[in-house]
Amino acid sequence: KERVEWYLFADEAKEKGFTDLIDGVDIIGMVEGQFFQPDGMSRNKRWYSRKLWENVLNSADVKNRLLNHTMFGEIGHSDGPVTDMTLRKGEASHIITDLWIDGKGRGMGRAYILNTEAGRNLKTYLGATSKLKVSTRGEGVYLEGQYHDGHPVIDPDSYDLQTVDFVLNPGFLETS
Repeated sequence: KERVEWYLFADEAKEKGFTDLIDGVDIIGMVEGQFFQPDGMSRNKRWYSRKLWENVLNSADVKNRLLNHTMFGEIGHSDGPVTDMTLRKGEASHIITDLWIDGKGRGMGRAYILNTEAGRNLKTYLGATSKLKVSTRGEGVYLEGQYHDGHPVIDPDSYDLQTVDFVLNPGFLETS
């Protein structure tokens, strides 16, 4: 199965044309690849439909956070959303800047690695060839009485995407 993923650090950015973004000062790298799985069963046995992800991508809140670069992520899942305290402590490692469904039905994304302590740690792990994966963090309710292959279906109208984090054990192994 084809897997799309890549990361780029500031010293490589010039040859790829990203020097205005990945400056090595504030943004020290970029990651792009599969961030979520439309019409997929997670390892925790929950079904996430394509409609759910289309709703997320069309959400005014998500569009605004992507546009304004305020969808911050962390290394490992925290309980609840990224907060002002998370930012104050420098625990955000990256900013998610784009999410989309590609022509093959994969949920793709792009994130910039920040020059925070957490971001420098993330860059070190990736640079040392760690195969950390990404995993979405969000909340939603199950559709009452609806199952996919015997497992609960998340209500596409209730799901609230908080962010995408880098983790050891993602809900979907297909992610970058």
